[in-house]
Amino acid sequence: MHAHILATRPADDKHTADCIRNFVGDILLEFGVVQEGNTFVTDNAANMKAAFRETTWIGCAGHNLNLVLSHALQASTADAPEYALPDKVATLTSTCKELVTLSK
Repeated sequence: MHAHILATRPADDKHTADCIRNFVGDILLEFGVVQEGNTFVTDNAANMKAAFRETTWIGCAGHNLNLVLSHALQASTADAPEYALPDKVATLTSTCKELVTLSK
């Protein structure tokens, strides 16, 4: 398996599926790497899924893990007290966030 970054460019148009598909397609054409079997890895946004629905698309495992952990480590809310984090975990998470903020 190989991963390649061909270009990083500002995308000024709206991030619709058509715009994303055309934007990526133009870059692939520019570099001469349009091939049958290219696989696209993105976040799980609906516009990304739609942009690559006619190709092989995979949701990014790192993004999925981040979503799961972000959700799992959120402090409880009044709406869902049954999902409360143990106090020690909530304190540890909060302290780590503060340390990261201070170190930046």
